Amino acid sequence: MRTIEQIFTEKAHQGIDCQFFLAELLGEYSWELYTEKGCITFETESKKITSSVQYLFTYSNVSNTLKWAWNNKKKFWLKKNRFDQYNLIAINKIKKLVEKEGNSEFTMPSFAIDSMFISDFNHYDYAYFCSCIIGKPFFICTYSDGELFVILEDEQFVPKVGIDAKNIIKRFQNFVKTTVLLEQRNVFINYIHHHGLEFEEVENDIIIDDIRVFFDENGFYKNSSLTK
Repeated sequence: MRTIEQIFTEKAHQGIDCQFFLAELLGEYSWELYTEKGCITFETESKKITSSVQYLFTYSNVSNTLKWAWNNKKKFWLKKNRFDQYNLIAINKIKKLVEKEGNSEFTMPSFAIDSMFISDFNHYDYAYFCSCIIGKPFFICTYSDGELFVILEDEQFVPKVGIDAKNIIKRFQNFVKTTVLLEQRNVFINYIHHHGLEFEEVENDIIIDDIRVFFDENGFYKNSSLTK
């Protein structure tokens, strides 16, 4: 059995670029979610982008409770709308993957984030986890007392492969600061492979394009510096 943190570590390299790419693509924007159509529209100064969505979960700011989208029998967000099963494909895929490992988070319809029986994840960690499994960015739709988390499904939101070493390091640094991530050194190596760059291993550290990235003996990221 793998914990949800271990699964996250294994899949993390697939999602590190997602939120950076989304921010670069949209810039300043306004948005409108159409639950009856299962899509969202972003409007910037120069363009209008529409994407179908995959629903992940809602989070209540009042009760600190997460509720999975697959548990949609009670029409849990908008009372007059039930999420179409097509828009639940991603969360059901993730649920099936995690259930095989015996993790309870995805089999419970809802739970309090600070429950002693649940992992150390907060609601943002669950969103990053889902994004890494699917390989597409998540977006947060805010409402009066909570948030709805969705995956942006269209291919235009899939990050491009092939960024340089400096951006790899910069994005990795930010990612490890904002997520619960184990075995960070292995994640970094997988991330470099993902972008097709070569690297050298020196003791605990990784050298990529004349930049040495330092890790401690437990594989946790420390810092980086130029080698020349």
